[in-house]
Amino acid sequence: MKALCALNPSSAGGFGIKCWPRIAELLRQHGIDYVLLADCDVPIGDQVRCFLKDNGLKNIDVVVGIGGDGTHSMVIQQLVVWMDAGQGRTLPPYAFIPLGTANDIAKSLGFHVGAAFSDRDLARAVSTIGHGADYRMDLGVVNGTPFADGFTIGLDPNILRERNVQKKRLHALRFLFQGPIGGNLLYTICTGLRFWRQTQRDVDVSVDGHRWYAGPMINLVINNMRVYAGEFEFHQSAYANDGLLDLVLFTGQRDYLRSYVLALRNYPRGLRRLAKHLNRNLQHTQGRRFDVRLSHSEPAQIDGEEFPGSDFFRVSVRAGVVPIKIPAEPL
Repeated sequence: MKALCALNPSSAGGFGIKCWPRIAELLRQHGIDYVLLADCDVPIGDQVRCFLKDNGLKNIDVVVGIGGDGTHSMVIQQLVVWMDAGQGRTLPPYAFIPLGTANDIAKSLGFHVGAAFSDRDLARAVSTIGHGADYRMDLGVVNGTPFADGFTIGLDPNILRERNVQKKRLHALRFLFQGPIGGNLLYTICTGLRFWRQTQRDVDVSVDGHRWYAGPMINLVINNMRVYAGEFEFHQSAYANDGLLDLVLFTGQRDYLRSYVLALRNYPRGLRRLAKHLNRNLQHTQGRRFDVRLSHSEPAQIDGEEFPGSDFFRVSVRAGVVPIKIPAEPL
């Protein structure tokens, strides 16, 4: 078996590159030959695009993304663009080694990703490359750009922008914010900085051609995965292979705070049932196409990365477009 490994050296403050020697050892143990893309000076999406342009995927049995949700999104975007550009092109399976901050995609697909990614977790992820179960994953598309995890407008993108500004400003203290734990700490600080400064916008949302909501909004999430922002599950009916996307809308700061607290995914089972009951009035719907019109332009994000702001977004789903590998071994 030959793998194309796309590693983002900057994921989670360099956590991915630190893990590479162990990943390479595990690949050898499983008899997996590989080509590695891991240039620190070139965005991982550009590296994948150049590889596909020069080589295609003729001798590649599996593509392995090593990094967080943004890394997987960039790699999958380039794979889909390459597939769509040529008649009859198909993709080999895509496998995940989740070494980012939130790791929404991996958590939604059954990978175990704790606060500290253990050697056992890493070995299980590498084993999935050759021995995982086959699964076909949907993709969302916003204004022509595909996403694997989720798309957000409003408060959360502003928190992300604040994180990126503070990350540059605190470069001298970067050792405090390295790895998944450090990344979550910085996000928490930036949430506090942005939370009460977010203003409401009027929004009009249509789902599959029918008006669903018109009114105030501070945050709107359209998810392809069940897990959002690493720790939250807003609705148990969200699956990555159902041909649907899930939309959750938050009208104000109190609604946002209550909904997020009740959506924490690591509550004991009894508390989760109670939280689901208390959160029954959550503004949630599912659909295949969403038109979102805003009274003012708002920043956005896809898969944990900044996305150009606008006052109109059209979001749709491409069902089952990406073949992937998911864990088959027990934890």
